[in-house]
Amino acid sequence: MTKDEFLTKAAAGEAVLVDIREDAELAASPSPAGALHVPLSKLAEHVHKLPTDKLVVTICQSGGRCVPVTQLLNANGFTADYIEGGLSNW
Repeated sequence: MTKDEFLTKAAAGEAVLVDIREDAELAASPSPAGALHVPLSKLAEHVHKLPTDKLVVTICQSGGRCVPVTQLLNANGFTADYIEGGLSNW
């Protein structure tokens, strides 16, 4: 999903952005405004915080970590997608 596609869905209240980068990465580059921060290393213990009634869109630095996370979320009852290219394309 592109940034513009996400922003359209978010404006309609249909999607939430989840930044899965680790805490140390945020020091160099903060999360986009309004994003939830759930580090990949802590996703299993915080997955219950993610909404099940909206599209969960993940973002990382370049998009590589988001692909398996999105697949895992989709396999576990969430509707998920990711930002293509991550923050590099934000």
